[in-house]
Amino acid sequence: MVSGKSESSLKAGRVIALVIGTVCLLAGTGAAIYGAWVLSKARASSDWPTTPGVVVNSEVRTTHSSGRDGSSTTYHADVLYEYTVDGENYSADRVWFGQYGSSSRSEAAGTVRDYPAGKQVKVHYSPDDPETAVLEPGATWSSYMVLGIGLVIGLGGAGALAAGVFALKPRKAQPPAAARNPYEAPPRDQQA
Repeated sequence: MVSGKSESSLKAGRVIALVIGTVCLLAGTGAAIYGAWVLSKARASSDWPTTPGVVVNSEVRTTHSSGRDGSSTTYHADVLYEYTVDGENYSADRVWFGQYGSSSRSEAAGTVRDYPAGKQVKVHYSPDDPETAVLEPGATWSSYMVLGIGLVIGLGGAGALAAGVFALKPRKAQPPAAARNPYEAPPRDQQA
């Protein structure tokens, strides 16, 4: 039998599991959907038509953030290029699908070095939406990253949600020890 204080603690824990589980499930699902979009575009981009383009700006952008664990710096390769499809002018900044910031300045600097301002480039663009373009087509490990992280968070949220739901089921009351048959084994939670 659980005391009143313990019962309220259990209920609070169950509610917390439900809330955290729901938030993680929703966030993970959203990230997984976005990650699936990135991956599908990355795979499809290998077959997209191409058009000539030119890099108009290329630089390493630095962002700083701080929190309880200290501060961090993230480096981004900002490469802006322009191109024309069917007489319409477009600009884009995606070098590859799954391009994210990094804690390594050299990685961002390498991308900027590969695509300096003024460089003539081959732009792969979506025939369905020419505003969606990329310089390096195909899937890379980073194309899978958001999908993978989303699945892990979503599955963890589903597990927490399930734990909260199943923990909320009413428990079958046990008869007092004096009312039980003395030759019957005690319930598992009362065994020594």
